[in-house]
Amino acid sequence: LPAADTLKVLLPGIAHMVHMSSHEYERNGLYAKGVEVNDRADDDLNLYKSLVPHIDLSTRVSHYYAVQSYCALSGGLYKRGLPDAIRCRESVAPAYEKTYLQYLYMMPEMMQVRLGKWAEILDSHNDPDPSWNYAGVLKDFAMGMAFANTGHPDSARTRLQMLRQKAKDSIMSVADTLTNAPELGAGVAEEILAASIFFAEKKYDEAIAHIQQAIRIEDRMLYSEPKDWLMPARQYLGAFYLKLGRPALAEKTYREDLAWNPGNGWSLLGLCQGLNAQHRTKEIADPRAK
Repeated sequence: LPAADTLKVLLPGIAHMVHMSSHEYERNGLYAKGVEVNDRADDDLNLYKSLVPHIDLSTRVSHYYAVQSYCALSGGLYKRGLPDAIRCRESVAPAYEKTYLQYLYMMPEMMQVRLGKWAEILDSHNDPDPSWNYAGVLKDFAMGMAFANTGHPDSARTRLQMLRQKAKDSIMSVADTLTNAPELGAGVAEEILAASIFFAEKKYDEAIAHIQQAIRIEDRMLYSEPKDWLMPARQYLGAFYLKLGRPALAEKTYREDLAWNPGNGWSLLGLCQGLNAQHRTKEIADPRAK
């Protein structure tokens, strides 16, 4: 982290060097710093364009926006992060076989799911190209989550079935980056949505079984930055346990997630809530301070 603090100011105006410090910030839960430093890198890229408009020196712009969006949604920075997610969408040109670009295209919806913006999701008329199956999976996931959380489980189940159908396409087993095939992200999305529907219907055993399967799939994913799945499944399981009055299990789940996602505020908050529910108030100070 001291190296990142140095790097972000060591070569001002050199966009990629400024940007690279954000990888340390995102890995350690310093999400506001990750957003801030990518703002500087974005400005540098825009300066490149103004100085040499006929030479493409901004090929990494979608990656900057993706890291920036991940930091914003992980840090609960909706007002600041949604414009970055939209810029991420506008910076890519997806195609049927370019599933990772489809993933980047869906950053605004992932931002809205993470921050619980259900009305905004349901009011959106932005439907991805029908040939973009992974984008379609993520759209169905977002719509299904919005329906499940607003009292419309039947509509959520319809979206779950649509998601499952798209996920059968053979392109989903092909990784077009050096990390994960989209079938893994689609699998996590399917299980989180199924779990959310069951939980809304008060079928708690089924909900927990599905979220545990989401965790197993997520744990198989190769690490990348930003991650190829943005919303840790353990955080959903921890929230289920808190709602069911099982704070000791919630505490255990959030501590496990913090091993995977150091400094993540969602899990730190859940951990504090779990400790508080167990009347272990003296132990809350440390995670709260982080």
